[in-house]
Amino acid sequence: MGKVQESDVLIDVLKKLDFFSTDSAIENDFPEIVFTANPPKNLHPKHYIALEFAENLEADAVYFKYYDDNRFCVPQVYFYDNSNGIYDENKIAKIHRNVYSSNQVALIVIIDKISIKLFDTKKPVEEIDGKISNKNCQIKQSDLLEENITTLKNYFNAKKLNSGIFWESNENSSHFLKNTSAYEKLVDILSRIRIEFVKEFVKEGLKKDFAEDLLFKCILIKYLEENGKEYAEKFYEKNNLEYKSLNELLTNRKTFDLFSSLEKHFNGGVFEISPRDELGNLDTEEKERRENYLKNNSLDVLAEHLDGYLDKGDQKSLWQEYSFKYMPIELISNFYEEFIQKDIDKNKGTVYTPSYLVNLLIDESLPISTNEEDLNENVKLADVSCGSGIFITTAFKRLVQRLRIKKWVEEGKPAHLPKPTLQEVKLILKNNIFGIDLHPTSVKLTKFSLQLALCQLVPNEELWTWNEDRVFKDLENENIFNKDFFDFLTEKEYKQFHNSFDLIIGNPPFFSLADNKEKPEYSTITKKLKQQIGFEFSVKIPDNQLALMFLEASSLLLKPKANLCFVQKSTALLFNKGKGVKEFRDSLFNQFHVHQILDFTLLKKHLYKSKSKTILDDFGQPLLDEKGKLQKTNSTSVESCAVFYKKEKLEEYKTLHIVSRLLKNNKEGLSFEFDYYDFHEISKEQALNDETVWRCNLLGGHRLNHLIRKISLKNDIQTSLKDYVLNYLIISNKSYGEGYMRGNKNLYNSEIITSHKNLIANNFNCQGYTLVDIDINSKFQWTRSEEDLYKTPLIVIREGIVKNNFPLHYFDDNEYEYIPFDSQIVGISFHENKDGFLKVKNKINQNLKLNALKTLSTCSKFFLGQSSVITKNEIDNWTIPLDGDKIKLSFAENIVMEDVLDYIYPSWYEEKPKINRVAKLDSELKDFAYIFNQSFNSIYRKEGKEQQLKKILIGDDFYSLEFYYGSEDQELQIIENADLQIEEIIKNNISKNAIVNRVLKIYSQNSITLIKPKNLRYWLKSIALRDADDVFDDMIKNGY
Repeated sequence: MGKVQESDVLIDVLKKLDFFSTDSAIENDFPEIVFTANPPKNLHPKHYIALEFAENLEADAVYFKYYDDNRFCVPQVYFYDNSNGIYDENKIAKIHRNVYSSNQVALIVIIDKISIKLFDTKKPVEEIDGKISNKNCQIKQSDLLEENITTLKNYFNAKKLNSGIFWESNENSSHFLKNTSAYEKLVDILSRIRIEFVKEFVKEGLKKDFAEDLLFKCILIKYLEENGKEYAEKFYEKNNLEYKSLNELLTNRKTFDLFSSLEKHFNGGVFEISPRDELGNLDTEEKERRENYLKNNSLDVLAEHLDGYLDKGDQKSLWQEYSFKYMPIELISNFYEEFIQKDIDKNKGTVYTPSYLVNLLIDESLPISTNEEDLNENVKLADVSCGSGIFITTAFKRLVQRLRIKKWVEEGKPAHLPKPTLQEVKLILKNNIFGIDLHPTSVKLTKFSLQLALCQLVPNEELWTWNEDRVFKDLENENIFNKDFFDFLTEKEYKQFHNSFDLIIGNPPFFSLADNKEKPEYSTITKKLKQQIGFEFSVKIPDNQLALMFLEASSLLLKPKANLCFVQKSTALLFNKGKGVKEFRDSLFNQFHVHQILDFTLLKKHLYKSKSKTILDDFGQPLLDEKGKLQKTNSTSVESCAVFYKKEKLEEYKTLHIVSRLLKNNKEGLSFEFDYYDFHEISKEQALNDETVWRCNLLGGHRLNHLIRKISLKNDIQTSLKDYVLNYLIISNKSYGEGYMRGNKNLYNSEIITSHKNLIANNFNCQGYTLVDIDINSKFQWTRSEEDLYKTPLIVIREGIVKNNFPLHYFDDNEYEYIPFDSQIVGISFHENKDGFLKVKNKINQNLKLNALKTLSTCSKFFLGQSSVITKNEIDNWTIPLDGDKIKLSFAENIVMEDVLDYIYPSWYEEKPKINRVAKLDSELKDFAYIFNQSFNSIYRKEGKEQQLKKILIGDDFYSLEFYYGSEDQELQIIENADLQIEEIIKNNISKNAIVNRVLKIYSQNSITLIKPKNLRYWLKSIALRDADDVFDDMIKNGY
């Protein structure tokens, strides 16, 4: 029974930590704190869904973070009121365990009469002397004395949570980490249980897939038991099973009877023993063998493993640290991804999609609100490469949420969302949820995940006592299809699905198909599509990339104006310059309305990263390759983006390109945070004609892109390095190129190479070089034109970039006649034009920074480290001035270049990026103000009036800069400890924007106030230019 009134202690502490706003408008629309027992009226539907989870986890209050997108609000902290002392240490540890297992929030706060304690719920509890404890997870404690609460407030308060500063602070660098989360730890433990159980099981001569199938079934039963123990016991009694729990039934040879009873009640083939042969047909002989085994053998080993005892005699249960009851379905789906062998030919290229990414994409594709279109639960959708079913399972839950919200609205918005009936949930599943995968195990996983979701969505009593029909419906060949996607498109029995879906969503496999005489994979598919359904890809798919084939061909299943959301490899779609890439991208933007791209490229090392694992055969033994080495799955580290398109052609439209930065929240899976400066609008015309825009948005946006396009032109003031050398200095092609390559075919001798000191790429870096002798008997695949290319004077450039610099050197002809170099080095010999040597040397040196910027912004390869290989093409395209030695840049262009090279690009690889530290008042903040004023006054200085910096307010976490426009000189005021003044400015100019965004622009008569976090990334000089651009746009829209 819920509490009627929150305690004074809880409310007092929350007020002191600024969790209550003094403005009533904010409390009604955007309450940062919501009490689970007494929620305010007129909450958003998202609040009610989150509050259900919080109530189940016994929280008294929830802190919500608000977003200016379809997520609307996300719970981030649970507060527990222990002022009456009802929770002892053991109970608090159990609460921690449950919240940890649920993965709902990363932080819980326990408040009692004398103290406040903060716990990291990304860390698991420990078992000590047979009891669990969460003392290892405590990150802060304070008594309730006024001065100590004030000290705590400097670390933890509502504003820090709102802005994200709390999570990103140095104090929390070792807290809230993904590698200690339930997803990481539990998958590891369940995998260990699986491996150990399979080992035991196959000793009996039984196959690995039988052991895995038993684990499937038993984990589902264990989940059902944990969530409805009383109903499960009654069911067992009713069916004369003699025992009260799964483990007792396993141990006492009742496994077959249990499965038979459950299959009769639940149906859907979930608890059926149904082994299949290679063609997918029921293997009756194996079925009988397995059934007999279950009837005649105790599965005490399985019972022990399900209890978490990995070793006989080990009294420590792994489940002490976790709660099966609160585990999200996605976690179990995650675990079962372990069953899919990633490097099996027909399933290679698949990566597990983390649940926090899936949730974001579902929010974008299937938002919920009280708007009529967001209350439609009849959205027919599919994942055409469904894997474990995480996308369609999450979408299934979302459609049920929509149904509940619709009923809630119809019933006059009562205090709680109405529960759905089993019949309603089954109907949504039957009519709307579809999946396709060529891997039989994936199909089994998806059916299992959906049935598990159904169990979670329906009240336990109805689930266990339902007698009108079987609970589950066998989804295979009705909703979930074990088919190759392109066979599904072409076979007659599935043509009813063409032009029938409202949404296609998923993460198709990333790999390239072979297309040769021995293995014509790509051409086989294209011929089949053309011959059987008359479909042809609009252009040749670049690199035969399967994910891109899915991206276009899936439109066959969509209704007109229906939507698609696919995760794609961003390098393949946006950044690569290989054959056909631009043509495919152009076709995509012309055929469909590509309205949004969420770019996760910078999260390459964080989003999908997984370790390589040993592959087991049918009997649980490690598989070996032809050379006797262990076969392992590939580790994953993928550059990705999410593409959203509508199936309609538009002549003109804009695409929102949103870049996900390397912020802690994004890297650690806390929630996706997008800064104001991460949003970039791209016109269709620009998407079609501007190849550099996507990469420039990762580094700086439209001003950088404008600069790169400008310096990429060839005209009468500038050209490329290659053009300058070949056409202005008239140096032959033989004297410009990459060096020799050793090899094992078409081998050549070279006296020039073997008789002179050589420059090898491995001995050549930005600090210097070492020349080496090579074996006189060395053979070469190609030698190049030795007489021309290696002759001094010589400029050599290694194909690499290191911290904005290039390994290069200038050899005159005084010491060496020849310096042969290898194929990872580009050389220019000036023996034909010795005067040109100094000219090119000066021009390269004077423009090194600019060409580093150009390389970073245009490179065909993607890299996130401080050093990376580049290609000769990037060096060929270095910009060389024709008028003087240095390219002339404007004041603003120099600012953009310096910021990208000094701060933005280094943030991709620095462990503690400079860009995240606090901006310095006397230098960086005042420099920002100077640039902002310069830009503004270049347009609006007139009649003696100009903009000046009037006031700087310094808060704990924010700076506020007020700029005044007038004719009088302003004396700068600097006010420290100004949190109250900053809060007053926000309160007097309150809007949704103020609650949601970190960056505020507040316009008053003759003044502009900027309020932003103190991190340097908000106060760079290049950001001053962007802020000025945005102010110009605002003023033009308002007629100034």
